[in-house]
Amino acid sequence: MAWRAFRLILALGLAISAPARADWWGTDFPVPTGAQDLGGRYDSLLVDGALDPGRVEAAFAPVRTRLAGMRVVIVPSYLVDILLPGREMGLIDYFSDQQLWLESLGAETLLAPIDTEAAVADNGRALAAFLPSDDRPTCIISHSKGGVDTLDALIRMNPAALEGIACWIALQAPFAGSPIADLVADWDDARPTIDEVLTSLGGSGRSLDDLTVEERRTHLRRADGAIRDIACQVPILAVATTMRPPESWIPQSRFEPGRLWMAAHGILSDGVVPTNSSILPYAPYVVVRGLNHTDTIDGDRPFGPPVLNDVLFLKAILAIALRAPACPV
Repeated sequence: MAWRAFRLILALGLAISAPARADWWGTDFPVPTGAQDLGGRYDSLLVDGALDPGRVEAAFAPVRTRLAGMRVVIVPSYLVDILLPGREMGLIDYFSDQQLWLESLGAETLLAPIDTEAAVADNGRALAAFLPSDDRPTCIISHSKGGVDTLDALIRMNPAALEGIACWIALQAPFAGSPIADLVADWDDARPTIDEVLTSLGGSGRSLDDLTVEERRTHLRRADGAIRDIACQVPILAVATTMRPPESWIPQSRFEPGRLWMAAHGILSDGVVPTNSSILPYAPYVVVRGLNHTDTIDGDRPFGPPVLNDVLFLKAILAIALRAPACPV
């Protein structure tokens, strides 16, 4: 497992270091049609640019009791299966603190039963069968590719099953794709190794193609009506983030190369996903500035002080999501 993971990381590194082609995916990632900016609600919880515990608690208090007895399904991001053994041993923090906090409120938390390296359609089918399998209200918290998997699942579910979804928080999902995925998918020298490793991990190379800009934009166009209907049935909050340039010559984020590469093409991003790509058409959203692609899951950084209290952040996001407007379009 460790050797396969190392080979995959090496191939990804080779791909992102390749020369960029400026005409292969386009340079614009506009705010999607019908999306509703709730950034003011998030900003109201800040003091001097940071979340204020008192303000967050006051906003969360009216929805606190709704978590008791709720089922919270966490749909993880791409390649997280590689991290799970370390997570189970307490060596890696992937949403661990948030799970403990949710359970202290009386919620049951579960990791979605999917292969994170599998194609979106495969995971969508699995989630569409799993999500309605319990009578309790379900809140979905997805991260990155997990958001694309979740969207596919919701499109497959019938309206009666959607009534059981109490909320969906989509953290940093590449709904409109990521140029990083295009870069890796099209890098001929790296692609055979990537496909081989993804297959050995239980997934497929299709999962990488599913995240490319053209694939995701085509899917959004074809599913436009279904997404609009879902936004009227399911309380959704899409969370987009954008990194800031480092304040010194020492990068404090491992995603700085991705941020620089996309910034060179005029794209704001979190280092992996363009900011506006994480906004779902017809759904409420917030944009949080200064965070990279994993800060919403774990605010600790290997090259500097923590940038975010991840439990406080989730409390703030839940306070907004559970009171998001119904059918904002």
